[in-house]
Amino acid sequence: MATQADFVIDLGEKVKVPILSPATSPSLSPNQSEYFIRVAYSASAQVKAIAAIVKAFDWREVVFVYEGSDFGRGVLPHLTDAMMDVGVSVAYRCVLPPSADDERILMELYKLMTMQTRVFVVHLQQTTGSRFFQKVKDEGMMSEGYVWMITDTFTSHLRSMDPSEIDDIQGVIGVKPYVQRVKNFTNKYTRKFYEENPETDRVEGLDVFGLWAYDSTTALATAIETVDTSHQGFKPAVSGGEKGVGFWTEEYGISKKLKHSSPRGVYTANKEDLGAIIWPGDSHTVPKGWETPTNGKKKLRVGVPVKGGLEQFVKVTQDTQTNRVTATGFCIDVFEEVIKNLPFAAPFDYVPFPIPGNQNLPDYDALVSQVLLGSVDVVVGDVTILANRSKSVEFTLPFTESGVITVVPVRKDRRRSAWIFLRPLRTELWVTTGAFFVFIGSVIWVLEHHINKEFQGPPHKQFGMIFWFSFSTLVFAHREKVISNLSRFVIIVWVFVVLVLTSSYTASLTSMLTVQQLQPTITNLTDLIKNQEPVGYQEGSFVTGLLKFMHLESSKFRNYSTLEEYDEALTKGSQNGGVSAIVDELPYMRLFLAKYCRKYTMVGPTYKTAGFGFAFPKGSPLVPDVSRAILSVMESESMVRITDKWFRNETNCSEQDVTLIASDSLALDSFKGIFLIAGVAAISALLIFFFNFLNQNKDILASGDHTTWQKVCALARAFCEVNLVLPEVTEKSGEGNEEVLPMDTTYDVISPASRLQTSIAQSPEVFICDEGLITTEPPSPLQDTMSGTEDAAEER
Repeated sequence: MATQADFVIDLGEKVKVPILSPATSPSLSPNQSEYFIRVAYSASAQVKAIAAIVKAFDWREVVFVYEGSDFGRGVLPHLTDAMMDVGVSVAYRCVLPPSADDERILMELYKLMTMQTRVFVVHLQQTTGSRFFQKVKDEGMMSEGYVWMITDTFTSHLRSMDPSEIDDIQGVIGVKPYVQRVKNFTNKYTRKFYEENPETDRVEGLDVFGLWAYDSTTALATAIETVDTSHQGFKPAVSGGEKGVGFWTEEYGISKKLKHSSPRGVYTANKEDLGAIIWPGDSHTVPKGWETPTNGKKKLRVGVPVKGGLEQFVKVTQDTQTNRVTATGFCIDVFEEVIKNLPFAAPFDYVPFPIPGNQNLPDYDALVSQVLLGSVDVVVGDVTILANRSKSVEFTLPFTESGVITVVPVRKDRRRSAWIFLRPLRTELWVTTGAFFVFIGSVIWVLEHHINKEFQGPPHKQFGMIFWFSFSTLVFAHREKVISNLSRFVIIVWVFVVLVLTSSYTASLTSMLTVQQLQPTITNLTDLIKNQEPVGYQEGSFVTGLLKFMHLESSKFRNYSTLEEYDEALTKGSQNGGVSAIVDELPYMRLFLAKYCRKYTMVGPTYKTAGFGFAFPKGSPLVPDVSRAILSVMESESMVRITDKWFRNETNCSEQDVTLIASDSLALDSFKGIFLIAGVAAISALLIFFFNFLNQNKDILASGDHTTWQKVCALARAFCEVNLVLPEVTEKSGEGNEEVLPMDTTYDVISPASRLQTSIAQSPEVFICDEGLITTEPPSPLQDTMSGTEDAAEER
């Protein structure tokens, strides 16, 4: 139509005659000629409606079938953009010449049959389209699983088609403009036509193009502006004609009934908003939009690696008589469970990876490349998702944990000795604890010395008391009573600290004495590479690339295939033809450690990978569905059941035999908090004590006739003076009753002024704290007086 329209428009331009044309090709525009008047809307207006249908049924790929003319090519860019806007890709573009014969049509259909995509958008003229769908039906492509959609050019002429042609397109979805006036206009036109031509047996009903032509000729250019063309109707072809299943508007999207307004005003495109659709093959099941290519193979070809070891993950056997391939293992069970969770049936056959050179282990990169080469449709097994592999294939979500780790032997800790009791605490913690014992003892002595006889006496006695009282709290054996409330406060806090320390020490020492202590022979992979030690890996693994990247020489690589070979190599060690460590992926190493739990351990670091996944061709529509099914399986009990089936019985370790690595000695960092609390409590008590002490001896500080040194000496004497705090004493009266005799609670023998004078009068500048007094030799009468006072107090 576009070609004819071009010719007529050119004639109108030459003869200066306006041309009214129903041509819908976007390549034709009124801007090209002032004599061209379009009486229909552009075909590009329908592309959003078609894209909305594809999006509503969650189809991810489509194939365009269009005419190789301006009519077909004009709408193609708009249709492609509309599909991209809804996240749908165009898998293939099938071009048919306007004069295509049956042989050319069949050749193109054979190409479409070999593709996975089963959603086709057909933009053909009625004549070519009728012949095309006749061949589609003859080749069995108008059957269940196929989706055919036609544009308005074809849909609007369904009423004028023969019944045999209509029968060829049963189940095809078409779109066309919806104008409410069409039905009334058609009835009116038919009645008038019969009145003027009563001899006519059959009258073809007019479609929307007839309405637009009528309006255009009666109202010229202004009429088309009054026609509402913003709505598209969806009509699948059914026996006897067409059936409406819904409407699409640019404002509200898809709906069963035409909406002029919406309470929510929200655009929607859901398949539930359409009426019942009978799909090709008289099916009521929504096609999934793709299918395994029908090039002689109806089933998915699943490539699996043939492994000589680690059969818990994949094991492939082949019957020599029937050539039937059987695969088992953890990865296989996961795949089969995923297939069961797909919303559609996906039959498959296992294809073992060809074993080159009769070797028993494949190269995984070569296995993945089979997908790219088209030898298999998917690769299933313990295939790790890697960046370089994802360039050629598309992986699903992983179904295992990820990471590459290093496993090394462990040796028993032979360092037990008579000094093991020192190991629970680190050196800095021992030193800090001892310092705090001395510090707390000194604080208690300062607080109790001048009021508590237990903390008085000769210098050696007082120094001994500092250490004795503090360290006796270690076993809560201190018998000395404290009088000062400040002392009691400090002791309460310190006893709590001691309780925490002793409990932690006891627990750590008990662990060292009773639990088997094992130490790794190597602490990390970096040390191995630095020393260029031999390293083992699994045959065919990508780990070699990682080790080369870390600058380990290729001559240090040792490949193995079974867990038993891993154990043998590690047992020998690098000095006897074995290896110092095994580097492999986490799932394998967990299985290895479960079997040899008392001999080996993992050391850091862990190099992250994406885990195991299934490899599909790039752009495969299966990948999103399979990934969702993987998530469903992993969130269900099926994954637990599969894991227990293949790995629960592989461990040789009981709970009592689990290998433990010796924990580090307790460090100071773990106890900084309680030491800080004890220190703050002790210093606070000292500050309060000295504040009260200076306040009581402010006369000494206020004296202006003496030097600073003399005042210091006087304060020292005042500190060493005895102010005993004695308890109340009870005596029996003559009547036999007990009588409480109050006693002076303190004995202050020298006033502050006298202390200052005494300190000035004495010439020696070295003072000795003896029985609470600072004295010189020989004792002064003042000291004799003090001693006599104390003796009298004792006699009383």
